[in-house]
Amino acid sequence: MIRDSILSDNITGLSAMGSGTPEVEGTAFENNNTAVYIGDTAIADLGGGAKGSSGFNTIIGTSLSVDNQTANPIPARSNWWGCPTTAEMDAGQANITLIYDEEDDPLLGPVDFTGWLGGTNRNMTVQSDTAAGARDIVLTWPQEPTGSLTILRGTDPQSLSSVGSTAESSWRDVGALDSPEPLLFYDIDGPCP
Repeated sequence: MIRDSILSDNITGLSAMGSGTPEVEGTAFENNNTAVYIGDTAIADLGGGAKGSSGFNTIIGTSLSVDNQTANPIPARSNWWGCPTTAEMDAGQANITLIYDEEDDPLLGPVDFTGWLGGTNRNMTVQSDTAAGARDIVLTWPQEPTGSLTILRGTDPQSLSSVGSTAESSWRDVGALDSPEPLLFYDIDGPCP
């Protein structure tokens, strides 16, 4: 499994070849020419597939997000694809510009991107703040949103619920370090710039 990794500034972020079946979740693919290449008889589980990936990958800044050169269907559900690709998905476009699959060549399998994540500023950092007795978690992102962002939190990535909102470039979860849950997951949802 590839989890919580950053694959950036490469020709290809991840190449699945032969009969490989990588499971990928919570991973950022940034500024690669091709984020994910799948060839031969490989099947990469980028979210919602038989290997059990929950998705929640970030795939941005690429010339090609997923290049499926197999006849296999590739599960890639519950991922953030960046604003231009998300706009195509929101519009119901079948042939997504940065996904190469059966829409481009009928001999290839489809890439299932259903359940894509909306929102903006997906490069979020999470830090704890214990200065002066604080027990907080602070979320920050690189730019101010163009509208209000909803902050989501939960004990696993598939059971997130709203805990606040902001129109700023950061948000503080006061007292989160005192939470009885051993691990908290965060996400943000809101308008693209």
